[in-house]
Amino acid sequence: MLLVKSTMQQNLSTGFLAKQGESMAMSFNLLTPKKRILTIKQPAGVAATITPWNFPFAMVTRKVAPALAAGCTVVLKPAEDTPLCALALCKLAEEAGIPPGVLNCVTTSHENVSSVGKVLCKSHLVRVLSFTGSSHTGKILLNQCSNSVKKVSMELGGNAPFIVFNSANLELAVNAAVACKFRSSGQTCVCANRFLVQDGIYDKFMDGFSSQVNQLKMGDGTEDDVKMGPLINARALKKISNMVEDAKGKGGHAITGGEKGQPEGWFYKPTIIGDATTEMICMNEESFGPVAPVIRFQTEEEALDISNNTNYGLAGTLYHKAFEKLWKSFMHSSVGIVLYQFDIFSV
Repeated sequence: MLLVKSTMQQNLSTGFLAKQGESMAMSFNLLTPKKRILTIKQPAGVAATITPWNFPFAMVTRKVAPALAAGCTVVLKPAEDTPLCALALCKLAEEAGIPPGVLNCVTTSHENVSSVGKVLCKSHLVRVLSFTGSSHTGKILLNQCSNSVKKVSMELGGNAPFIVFNSANLELAVNAAVACKFRSSGQTCVCANRFLVQDGIYDKFMDGFSSQVNQLKMGDGTEDDVKMGPLINARALKKISNMVEDAKGKGGHAITGGEKGQPEGWFYKPTIIGDATTEMICMNEESFGPVAPVIRFQTEEEALDISNNTNYGLAGTLYHKAFEKLWKSFMHSSVGIVLYQFDIFSV
């Protein structure tokens, strides 16, 4: 199952290459009887791209393709945990005829990643910087880019709410919750991070949610029935373990999981935290792992207050049948992307 998802990522990567080639060929015209306004896209110069580890093919092509299509040369710094995919793509680019020096890959260790990023940010030769990663790192890079007034593009962390109202289709909501939370073991920026379920449907939702999560098999991703792999490294495993212990200490209980998955490796069992509260770390910080805190709410206003009580606003999901109430929730959700009865997407 996980091997199929890896193949899907490769197909997504090639799609980015094709689409960017088409879009960069476009120009924009405004014609009047007395004047013509013409906008032409031209290369900015050297573009630095810093990519995350969770989509090591797709995020490279997504950033590199538009830069190359615009005529920019690129310095690519892939995540230190997944450099081989980026190196393989650069090799393929060379074989495809991209001239030497146009696409350059700089790998680094965990110890040197900050110093390499600082060089890219402060260099006056680099005119554009694109980064996908944590909000903490993004703030550092923005500050370092300020002296040279670079153009920057940031896709930073989220704390995505998944809100289920009493009127929701229970089956659809449960299926989506599992897919949206435990995709890639919870290690994507748009994975649901906080679950808010209205009181009238809470118990039935939890029964269905826990039943499906208990059936998720962890292990070798090349096996057909495996649905969850490991976390990326030991630091990620420790972070998730600490989050769950914090939740338990603040009144929550692990309905599923709640412990390491296997004696060896960085596996953590898919975990649902019942009786979650807003004081828990897992409700306030992006988990980037297989932990689903579920909080009960009474009114729509209460749900929106909890949902919007965060500094992060990448995406959110709503399950609601009453259209007039759905529109209110949509308009008052402080996120950039609102999904209605939809589970997986790409930003």
